[in-house]
Amino acid sequence: MFLDGLLYSVISRNLAEGIGIFWKPCLTPTLTPDFFSDHPPLVFGIQSMFFRVFGDRLFVENLYSLFTAFVTGAMIVLLWRRLTESTPALRPFAWLPILFWAAIPLVTWSYSNNMLENTLSIFTTGACAALLGGITNRRRLLHWRIAAVLIAAGLFSKGLVALFPLSLLGLAWWIRRDLSLRTAVGSTVLLTVMVTAMVSVVLIDSNAFHNIAHYISTQLAPSLEGARGSVPNRFGIVMKLASELAPVAGLCALLLMINRFKGRVPIVGAGTFKTGLLCLAVGAMGSLPIALSPRQSGFYLVPSFPLYASGLALIVAPIVARFVDGIDARARRFRGFAFVSALLLTAVVGYSATRWGTVGRNATTIHDVKLIATVVPEHTTVTVCESMQRDWSLHGYFFRYFHIALDGAGDDGYDFAVVKAGPCPRVDTAAMEKVPLATASLYLYRTTAP
Repeated sequence: MFLDGLLYSVISRNLAEGIGIFWKPCLTPTLTPDFFSDHPPLVFGIQSMFFRVFGDRLFVENLYSLFTAFVTGAMIVLLWRRLTESTPALRPFAWLPILFWAAIPLVTWSYSNNMLENTLSIFTTGACAALLGGITNRRRLLHWRIAAVLIAAGLFSKGLVALFPLSLLGLAWWIRRDLSLRTAVGSTVLLTVMVTAMVSVVLIDSNAFHNIAHYISTQLAPSLEGARGSVPNRFGIVMKLASELAPVAGLCALLLMINRFKGRVPIVGAGTFKTGLLCLAVGAMGSLPIALSPRQSGFYLVPSFPLYASGLALIVAPIVARFVDGIDARARRFRGFAFVSALLLTAVVGYSATRWGTVGRNATTIHDVKLIATVVPEHTTVTVCESMQRDWSLHGYFFRYFHIALDGAGDDGYDFAVVKAGPCPRVDTAAMEKVPLATASLYLYRTTAP
């Protein structure tokens, strides 16, 4: 997996085994002697439940990612039902935003790599669905409460990016005019107060307060100041967004062109057009403000993609509905198409099955880690070169597989040392015994007799 997802799986597994507690999660005892504070801990707590149920197995983090994908898909279906309340004929087309969402490259990448955004997408998409339900439903206050809970959960999952659903009511007034400005402003203020109150109640706990305060001081504030990584072009995230949406947007443009010359299905005048623009605007509020931060990554966009997918699907849904209505499921061509589709699906699943157990990323490192672990006992700390202290993947693999912690900045009185080729001032290999292993880039030395 990508480095971040690897480290998140280590933290979650540790929580399940009692290594660290919810508000003081542990990455490794040597890397985070106090606690891991780069992110709020809610996702780790939820994922740790999967490790409690299924045990310390390597498929658990992938299973959790698959679970979040299905739940996010369910949230998109719920969102679609809210969006099509005035156009019930389009309600059966909930598969369309799911298709558009899954076709975005970063979506499949994120769910393959155990990213925090997978869980965050559940909360933000669900919050948007609840807010839309409150606009048209008499039980408005109940919907506002649900949305506030989900937004607060998002805050404890990935921080401030979870706040973008708060823009929905104001944008709904501006684009659809189905609620007054007074209601939009008043409800947004009420939602903000509810979220603030929920967060404040949680932070009464001293451990929670210390965790979030440490997260703000060591991660959030330095990132906003550019002290923890920055990009040369802040608008690079906009280009990344355009490239990720290009396949789906291109398909929509093609459908609109075909409709312009052949279909003649009304689009701008359709009841879903303004609602589609509303979704696109809310998606923009979840992605474009990232350009204000000097620290950016493409996967920060993932929570906004369900909104973009739903918005684009709403705009072209009348055209797709016309095409689908014209399909004769008994026709020979359709049956042939269905047969080819089934073959392709079988081939994809079969190919995926052949990949089970293979290593892609960092195969050489994982090979060496497994060999070294045949000699070094589990729950051991080993000395490493100082230059290896910031090799986060190496830390992650040793601790995820074998609970072996690496120390490149602390004590030297350990029984084993792991070094790489080249100078290593902290480790006097001449005074140790080299363990003969067929490793490729890592070398194990023993400081005591076997």
